[in-house]
Amino acid sequence: MKSSLFLDEPLIVPFTSGEVLVRLTQIIGALEHHASPQLQSFQNAKTALLQALESGDHAATGSTLRRAQEELSGLYQSIQNDPQQCEKFGFPTADFLADEYSLCPVNVQTVTATFVLTGKQVLTSIAFERAANARFYWLHEVRHFANNPSERVEDPIIESSSPFFDRLRLAPGPRVLRIKARNLSTFVLSDEFTVDVPFP
Repeated sequence: MKSSLFLDEPLIVPFTSGEVLVRLTQIIGALEHHASPQLQSFQNAKTALLQALESGDHAATGSTLRRAQEELSGLYQSIQNDPQQCEKFGFPTADFLADEYSLCPVNVQTVTATFVLTGKQVLTSIAFERAANARFYWLHEVRHFANNPSERVEDPIIESSSPFFDRLRLAPGPRVLRIKARNLSTFVLSDEFTVDVPFP
């Protein structure tokens, strides 16, 4: 009997329709470069999920989301021990996931910041791609001292279990940040990146 449960790794089987669509699109892009016979199946899964979302039919969205997750899970199961194939599709290998101390840093090239004005306050939201084997993320702010640039302090600001920090009150101007990815056994810090928060 086929199991109805998926591996608990959002890079393999994302939880939300939005993240599933992103992963399907990434997989389709990789398959197009290699003229794979699996391409049509993933294109069909993406089209079905988009149509269900457009229709507003929540039952259809749930069932098509589940089928898309099954497509992603099936692909992973077929390549999980092949490091080159896993890298091509953006999956961690089974060996990587089996080691509780294996953890990838957040790729700061994937960070996107957006801003909204509420009253006289600018609020910042920061989104990024998940890190393999991470369960939690901490956003850190890095400050360098003007009179001694080699000295720095780094403070954690907020924690999230999703790759998203929502509606943050950051001071206007360039803010130097980095993201700590964590699981229950270890952590790893990303490179520093700068978000230029606009003045209200």
